[in-house]
Amino acid sequence: MSVPCPQCGRLYTWNGQRCCNRYCRLGSSLPPEIDHTERRRKAFLAAGGRPARAIWVPDWYGLDPPRLEIGRTAEYLFFPAWKEDERLRLQFYTGLPSGMPHAAWGTIASIQHAQFGPIRLIDAGGLDYHIVLIDGKEYCVNAEEQPGQLFEKHGEEWPESSMQIDDWTFTIEFSALADLEPMQKNA
Repeated sequence: MSVPCPQCGRLYTWNGQRCCNRYCRLGSSLPPEIDHTERRRKAFLAAGGRPARAIWVPDWYGLDPPRLEIGRTAEYLFFPAWKEDERLRLQFYTGLPSGMPHAAWGTIASIQHAQFGPIRLIDAGGLDYHIVLIDGKEYCVNAEEQPGQLFEKHGEEWPESSMQIDDWTFTIEFSALADLEPMQKNA
């Protein structure tokens, strides 16, 4: 049966008596769960945030933030690090350090690297990370078999790059970043 829930708009369960969305559960005897990610998103969109700076050092093997792109608004995970110029300096959470990460919604203003320069996009969603510079140059970084091995796009080919990266630390500036919240179990 395809009956939309009058509360959340998703489809009811098969009998049309209750909503099966765990964050709604209209008509169910179970209380709805709290969708912490959605709650944080709505708070960020309503209140905005403040400028912030974060560093990201890749840990490779698909453990890194999946996509960093100028202008992208999304939820990011961090470890609070230290204060710098009256702004909190953060380090992106990659899954390897111990401890509980903090979450915050934010909008990326710029991405910088000492050797690449200004970057438009880093797609770390797989086992090869794709980096696109502001000037359009594209690089691919192996993140599994030989982490850090760099390839540069020339036409349709991806030969190994002659550039040697000494330090993989990226600096990400946020035009707006919400207050950090410790992650919840079901967040």
